[in-house]
Amino acid sequence: MTISILIILLSVVSLCIAIYIKMWRTRSKILHDFAHHIRNPLSIIKINNEIALLHPNLPLDIKTTLQSNIDELDRASKIVNDLLK
Repeated sequence: MTISILIILLSVVSLCIAIYIKMWRTRSKILHDFAHHIRNPLSIIKINNEIALLHPNLPLDIKTTLQSNIDELDRASKIVNDLLK
């Protein structure tokens, strides 16, 4: 292999690495923005369900539904957090 071919190959590899790094940073920013915009509504909905559970005269079926909502919101929050890892 001649030196000029090695230089061309190294340039191509370097370019590929640079493109990959840029794509990785873009992906990370998109995921971070997504997580931020999803976490707020999930938190607000969870808090509203927890506040509703404090009502002393709630029927059992409503309490069960609210608790189920909270459990699912916790699961959704975990999925969002796992996306960022």
